[in-house]
Amino acid sequence: MYVHDLFQHIERTAPLQYASAWDRAGVQVAARTDFIHRLAVALDATPEIVSQAVAQGCQMLLAHHPLTLTPQLPNQIDAFWQVLHTALGAGLWIYAAHTSLDTNLHGPAAWLARALGLRSLDVLEEHPSGAAGVGFGQIGDLPHPVAWPQLRERLEQHGVPCHRQVGSAPACIRRVAICPGSGASLGRTAFANGAHVYITGDIKYHEAQSLSSLGLTVDAGHFVLEEAMMRTWSDALTEELAPQGVAVHFFPGHDPFVSRL
Repeated sequence: MYVHDLFQHIERTAPLQYASAWDRAGVQVAARTDFIHRLAVALDATPEIVSQAVAQGCQMLLAHHPLTLTPQLPNQIDAFWQVLHTALGAGLWIYAAHTSLDTNLHGPAAWLARALGLRSLDVLEEHPSGAAGVGFGQIGDLPHPVAWPQLRERLEQHGVPCHRQVGSAPACIRRVAICPGSGASLGRTAFANGAHVYITGDIKYHEAQSLSSLGLTVDAGHFVLEEAMMRTWSDALTEELAPQGVAVHFFPGHDPFVSRL
């Protein structure tokens, strides 16, 4: 599959026009390779992941997070330098679908909302364009009201840890809001829209204080929800691209808050 045809395929799910203005979604590292027959998918383009992709014979790595959000030179031997060194040396394209993917209500970002069977699904924060189904986070109603222990069990069955909690849930939970990644800024919006439980990552101390009286917030961490999002997308791409002769390989990442020992 020609590389620019693959870009177009990716951007049907993660349209660049819906990426945030501050984001650096899109091509991160260009290569001379015109044809892709092995695509790597991962949450982050770390030195380890890039080396694994090259070893697997991939011509392109599709990551969620960009290599950098600010202009940066490879002026020291660090992870950024190692990624560029390996990718450029091997002729590996690196592409990031960041907020362009996050804002697609019907895409992989809403994997947990679909797993929970949320109904009347909508975005938490609309995209400035006002386009339908485009924006950050998801909010919807469970098929049947449940108590928190039941919902917690379902979340943990889907690999979502619930031990880091802020506030408390009502006796009966129907409305749930979710924002993969860092979603503390949408907490008040979630509860203002009727959420009983809000699931996200990267809640800081003072943010937790401000949300504690509004409902139950679950800080699942930045890694878990987005790692599953990229795995979900990888599975879909495997089916979609097989007829085009492209093999898709998912490379699991590592949560930096979890020891490798």
